Amino acid sequence: MEVCKLVEGQRYNRALNERQAADFMKFSCKTSRVRANKIRQRNGCSSPSLHYHISSRNATIVPRDGKWNLIYNKVATGATLDSWSCVAFGNFEIETILYFIRELVTTFQALD
Repeated sequence: MEVCKLVEGQRYNRALNERQAADFMKFSCKTSRVRANKIRQRNGCSSPSLHYHISSRNATIVPRDGKWNLIYNKVATGATLDSWSCVAFGNFEIETILYFIRELVTTFQALD
């Protein structure tokens, strides 16, 4: 899962040139692990430590390959989302998407 925050007024109005469009397509067609490694190499950054509530089984973890497991962990400071959305890239049945959303909501509710 990837999360991004869109800042009001943030937009890009110009079309990409052919090289930019080709580079974008090459990058976006790679697996999330390959993309994450490429981004880390460019930025010289390692994965950040994630800090959960002290009652969690693992209060501090470092994601591996750009992913981590929330099971048995509680967020340190919960927040209520006023709105959110799910974007499915690909040819998925609506039932599959709705099942994913239900499971996602159930998982986050269990995490407080």
